[in-house]
Amino acid sequence: MRRFWIWVMCFLFCKSLLFADAGMQFEKANRAFQKGDFAAAIELYESVLKENFVSAELYYNLGTAYLESGKTGKAILFFERALLLAPADADLLHNLEIARLRTKDEFSSLPEFFISRWWKAAAMLGGVVFWTMLSVLFWWAGLGLWSLFYFEKINISKSRLWMISGMCLLLASLFFLLALTRKNEIENNRRGIVLVPEATLRSAPEDDSAEVTKVHEGAKIIVEDELGDWIKVRLPNGETGWLLPSDFEQI
Repeated sequence: MRRFWIWVMCFLFCKSLLFADAGMQFEKANRAFQKGDFAAAIELYESVLKENFVSAELYYNLGTAYLESGKTGKAILFFERALLLAPADADLLHNLEIARLRTKDEFSSLPEFFISRWWKAAAMLGGVVFWTMLSVLFWWAGLGLWSLFYFEKINISKSRLWMISGMCLLLASLFFLLALTRKNEIENNRRGIVLVPEATLRSAPEDDSAEVTKVHEGAKIIVEDELGDWIKVRLPNGETGWLLPSDFEQI
């Protein structure tokens, strides 16, 4: 048992050293960025990512460094990743819009059912932890109020108590579903960003198949299927076709 705890302590110590090193690299990257040395900043930010040190600030800074370097596709990619963690950040949304204005493609998006659109917008107002904590809070509040049914002397009618308890449990379920929506958005994200200057969307997973359209750096796609060395994707306007994995990177 003693040996087990020694290994645990050694593991935690090593992890703390790795995170400390990642933090130092992050600060070096920030200083390089402030000096206008974007190439060095990008290299340092990327090294921090390799240490599994992830945050909205890191993605935002890396995206901004790529934007300043003229690499629009990479900038949009990391801004979109930051957006998953900080959907309401004003600076992030501003820089993302600037990056999008530099892209060549302007695909009109298909209309989305209004309830689905509202639900996704509501889920983006908070993170997974935020919605989960609200769910737990209202769940315990509902159960606590429901338990008061066993007390005879209370200053509130039992019918009203039942209604308030039911509302709390309903809200707890609603917040839990919002947490699941945000978790699914982050972990099962099928969107991607085109990183090459120009890629050909083909009608079949073959080099000599018919061309559907051209997509350019910074265009957003949705991954639908995979066959051999090809990936079937869908554009915002609903068009589908096949791209090579080297043409884009998933958010």
